[in-house]
Amino acid sequence: QPVRALVISQVSSARSVLDMLASCYFFDIVLSDKLYFRARGGASAITLAYADLGVVAGGGEMPDPLPLIQAAELEVPAQVALTYNNTESDYQTDTQYSDRLLSGQESTSNVQVPMGFTSTEAKQIVDKMLADQAWRLRTTIALALQYTALEPADVITATGDNGSTYRLRLLKRTEADGVLTYEAVIDDATVLTQAGTTSTGIAAQTTVSALPNTTLELLDIPMLDDSEDLPGIYVAVTGGTAEWTLGALYESVDGTTYVLNTTITDQAAIGTCTTTLGDWTGGNIFDDVNTVTVSVGTIQTLSSYSRDTVLTGAAPGYIVGSEIVYALNATLVSAGVYTLSGLLRGRRGTDWASTGHVASERFAELLSTGDGIRFIPLDAVDLGSLRYYKGVSAGQLLSAVTAETITPAGVTLKPFAPVNARVNRDAADHVITWQRRTRLSTRLTGSLPIYAPLGEASEAYEIDIFASSGAATAGTPVLRTITATAQTCTYTSAQRTTDGTGSTVVYMRVYQMSASVGRGYPLTTSN
Repeated sequence: QPVRALVISQVSSARSVLDMLASCYFFDIVLSDKLYFRARGGASAITLAYADLGVVAGGGEMPDPLPLIQAAELEVPAQVALTYNNTESDYQTDTQYSDRLLSGQESTSNVQVPMGFTSTEAKQIVDKMLADQAWRLRTTIALALQYTALEPADVITATGDNGSTYRLRLLKRTEADGVLTYEAVIDDATVLTQAGTTSTGIAAQTTVSALPNTTLELLDIPMLDDSEDLPGIYVAVTGGTAEWTLGALYESVDGTTYVLNTTITDQAAIGTCTTTLGDWTGGNIFDDVNTVTVSVGTIQTLSSYSRDTVLTGAAPGYIVGSEIVYALNATLVSAGVYTLSGLLRGRRGTDWASTGHVASERFAELLSTGDGIRFIPLDAVDLGSLRYYKGVSAGQLLSAVTAETITPAGVTLKPFAPVNARVNRDAADHVITWQRRTRLSTRLTGSLPIYAPLGEASEAYEIDIFASSGAATAGTPVLRTITATAQTCTYTSAQRTTDGTGSTVVYMRVYQMSASVGRGYPLTTSN
């Protein structure tokens, strides 16, 4: 690698000059029996077993053999600017930049060196500088004296407790009580391979497009997969324009301090209903009467599916308001506008939301997790608390994006409403029965018996008794609440006399209980 130009304008130590060269040409310097210069990216000198790590002097406290410490987000600049002398432009001062693209801060680290590079060389160097900081992971390992040949700048491979291996570059060594302690960083050799793509000429005209936004739809809905049987929410994501390539999801509990949750490169269709979906009380069959027209923009498209594809769960679902539906047909009306028909309504226990739709409801495509939708796990203590989320496109500043908020209610854990309530009046004490539903996957076909897992820590129900059909109306007084641990309970003759219901129709709501979120969705019925 040629040193094309190096200016030393004042008396300085040899070390300061070597440190400057090392920062741009990525080599390490170590003094032992002589002065060694070791280029970064070399082969690993040795592989250390996990049992060889974490050596401790007699009587000392056993340390973590391989503690891994990630560089804090605020310690890594959002951008590095390298100022140098451009050898392709008569050694005029020039600056090359490297951006992290996704960052929660706006800082720029300025590096000035009195050295000459081509523009491509300078861009390669600044890209390496930023990548080296962004992926830095530190650790400290303690070894026995048998490894005394290892020196700073050596590259080793350390084995973790689960068999994972880590390529480490040693930075500093200390020795005490027969224990060698090394400070080290993760050494990613790919950091040193950068294309250094930069402009080599002056364009006649440059058109700068506005940065595309990242649109989020925060969804507190029933879980879509058994692996997501946790407190949490879903986030559907789409880009604002065709130029959108990458976004990041940041979250906050106070609306001030944000942390990066995940990065996103895929999209789902998100939009608004332009017509109102009609009521459906027809049960578990296709609704061939109602349709709904949705606008999803011109970036995403919706597709039609066969009946078998829908019934086997291979087609995506859609959230319309709070109801999850499937659709056989997606008919293009105009650019970005589709009419959905042949609807399978009230999926995933949302039959309670199949009536009462209103105009301009939210719409989102519920693809499998990873395809434009993310499941965001939460702790149980987060339920009921306001949370803030920002979708930040590549190149956008976190501060330039308006936060969206949600108060999670734990709908992923909420039991579905029971079905098929019955009252047996053959005896003086009336016996009420019902059938539970499960949030988890069931087995209905095959050589093994039908299996519907409970999905809860224990089986429990609460049954509210009402005096009249006002059971479906909020605020109607509850005459009595009966608890049960099976799909049946007894409403005794004495209780009916006390309640004044006699042997007339029983108006009730039946809830399955969750140990995490309490009552599930109610079955409201009369018998």
